[in-house]
Amino acid sequence: MSLLKKTMTLLLCLSMVLATVTGCSKERISTGNESATEQTTTTEKENDENKDSEKKSLTGEITYWHFNPDEGPAIARAFEKANPGVKIKDEITADTNGNYQTKVQAASRSGSLPDVYAAESAFVKRFVNMPGGYMPLNDFEEIDEVTSQLVPFVLGIGTNEQGQLVALSHQATAGGVGYKRPIAKQYLGTDDPTQIEEMLKPEKMIETGRKLKEVSGGKAILWAGIEELVPIYLGAREHAWVEDGKFVIDEKVYELVDIAAQLRKEGLEGGLTRWEEAWANSIQDDTHMCYAVPTWGINWIIDCRESADVMVMTTDDHPEPGTGGRWAICTPMPYNEGGTWFGISQNTKNPELAWEFIKFIASPEYQESLAQAGDFVSNKNIIEKYKADDSFINKVINQNIYQVYSKVSDQINGNVITQYDDTIRMALLDCLNSYLAGEISEEEMWKQFKERLQSELQGENIVFE
Repeated sequence: MSLLKKTMTLLLCLSMVLATVTGCSKERISTGNESATEQTTTTEKENDENKDSEKKSLTGEITYWHFNPDEGPAIARAFEKANPGVKIKDEITADTNGNYQTKVQAASRSGSLPDVYAAESAFVKRFVNMPGGYMPLNDFEEIDEVTSQLVPFVLGIGTNEQGQLVALSHQATAGGVGYKRPIAKQYLGTDDPTQIEEMLKPEKMIETGRKLKEVSGGKAILWAGIEELVPIYLGAREHAWVEDGKFVIDEKVYELVDIAAQLRKEGLEGGLTRWEEAWANSIQDDTHMCYAVPTWGINWIIDCRESADVMVMTTDDHPEPGTGGRWAICTPMPYNEGGTWFGISQNTKNPELAWEFIKFIASPEYQESLAQAGDFVSNKNIIEKYKADDSFINKVINQNIYQVYSKVSDQINGNVITQYDDTIRMALLDCLNSYLAGEISEEEMWKQFKERLQSELQGENIVFE
């Protein structure tokens, strides 16, 4: 692949890392449709026909905002295709420099929000709790039926501080560790995900890193960088950063700092920064073994950055799929990263049609199409369906992603996510990097961390002890 083509491919990937693309170019895997029960009564059939008739008769127009130019319009067009009498006026604003967030927050203050708008995981809790923002979904028709089918942590994230569910997601963005099979096989003696998963448990991680370094003669490094561990450990917390108005540092955060310091001291991580060019280039190398890879990362961390002969997805510059299979995923700790939520604004002029749009996004029919395209969806029945299908193999990793990520998707605690997480995570990472670079002591790191947050979160009525 030429330098220009490679650059264009990387730019495409970087524009999509904040959300999973619904229309990805993965090879679709055909499965049979599940048949309806043969003992449906005449009345039930009539009810089903009436429901179908109601769906087909939807008419009207709603406005809709999103931040991703691929995912946003794709969802709108899918709903319009399923409901020809409906028109969605979608407006896409990239969140470059926080532009989308600023636009939504300004509209909430002026009362000019669209009928439906999206929220990315980095700021979803801010939107969920934003005054004048989303309306509660609890009183809408069929809400219990809709939510009973979704993974619990997705609902937890979409619930505000008053305990009201206000946003839903079509994705369950559980996290795993992606690793390069050839490195694992050559230096650790196996590339089996079950065995590698055990080697990457916190209590065995350092030992595994030492073995990899020793057997490879220093040619291979366990982690691309410390930043790979941040979403994993923060996602595994039991306590939120703020509980009952008090700032809380969970035990997993202390564990993160300890293991990061040891990995850095012994040269068991590569010091690469996520999303920077050197990190992106390392996806193809034979040096760095492990990366944090949530569900969407199979496409938008691994595959889109792989070499032409390995990359499975196809583009105009890469028309033929590659071999895939150089990577595998294991799940040593439960965490989630990324994802998009959708809610109805308090300013909506057409709440019933807006609710039909939200129901569509959460529906098994729509999520079935996403699963076929390679997404890991939030519907529990679809998760179980594809988990049971051994032939449903993702070619990038030669694994069934539903068998992989379902091991942790029901262990994720969506209640530990707060509206302050992005601010706190960035402060922690900056202070941690200063400590690991030897610029400050660990004691000074914790002191600077708290002082910075006290400054940046002024006015939030958070007690720092």
